[in-house]
Amino acid sequence: MSGAGPSFHQDLDEQPINSSLNNAFVDVGESVGLARFFRIDSFPLILEPVELLGQAEPALGLYQITPAFLHNHQPGDEVQTHHYAFHYTGPPTQNYNFIRKVRILSREDTPVSVIYEVETSTFNMGSSSENVQTGTISYSKTGVIATIPFSRFYGTQPILRMEDYCGLPLLTYSTFLNMGLAYCPEENCWGPYDTNGPPPMGTTVLVEGLGTYDEWTSVISPTGYSISSSLVYFMKNGIPCGTEVLLGLDDLTRAASSIQLAPNPAQDRVQVLGTDDAINAELFSASGKRLFERPLSLDRWIDLGGLSRGLYLMRVTTRSGAIRSGRLMIDR
Repeated sequence: MSGAGPSFHQDLDEQPINSSLNNAFVDVGESVGLARFFRIDSFPLILEPVELLGQAEPALGLYQITPAFLHNHQPGDEVQTHHYAFHYTGPPTQNYNFIRKVRILSREDTPVSVIYEVETSTFNMGSSSENVQTGTISYSKTGVIATIPFSRFYGTQPILRMEDYCGLPLLTYSTFLNMGLAYCPEENCWGPYDTNGPPPMGTTVLVEGLGTYDEWTSVISPTGYSISSSLVYFMKNGIPCGTEVLLGLDDLTRAASSIQLAPNPAQDRVQVLGTDDAINAELFSASGKRLFERPLSLDRWIDLGGLSRGLYLMRVTTRSGAIRSGRLMIDR
């Protein structure tokens, strides 16, 4: 059973007040609670419609953000993130800079978790080394990251909103570090605290179906640090978003059919064989860096002048938009 109707704004003497609250539409349900209402905590400066997503008792709709909710993937989905850390005073072993791509191979649901078989590619930006492995990742359906409404304070400011990601509307949960509050156990209170230096800054953005979209913390001081993890590309429901970072030759060639290159090893030039409709060629280093892009001539010969000895990847595009690739060794 539910009811719906307009709201009426009155003063303490029950006299109507001429405001935008009058006739504002409100939904009320016995089983689902308040479904649509208004945020008027700073009225009249703030008057925003708010929709209640769900409730805990009885369990209805989205009332908890869980790891499984954030990491809701299907086979074929991809998520690529950039992880970075720099500590001003070291030691160097604490610093890192790498790209990680997770490709979902299969999914299994249980009552308490969702289990994915994944292929993980990790590319170290410093050494240009790549590690590819398969394994399983499990995300809990019962673990609680946040409960809606946000009735407790944990030292951060929570925000939940719907945002657009390349045409996909996804719920986004953000938290920001509160710079001036901490729990004081002696007095069982929240109050100001002294960090003995500049306080840490940071934010976390978690997105439905993508996981951690952006997370960073930093302290600006001679002994400070900067740590971040940010999503740079994803493929979800067949929709790509962002700019994919190429993770070296293995990643470049994984989904592309092969072409023939001759001579191979080559010295000063190479010819593209095996396709008659190739119109464009790109050359990549072993670390995935694009070195040049050139239109192909009718004879499909490519000048390799100025390139050093080593392993490369040649990728060509055909008139139909198909992409083909092949490995090239330059030996002088």
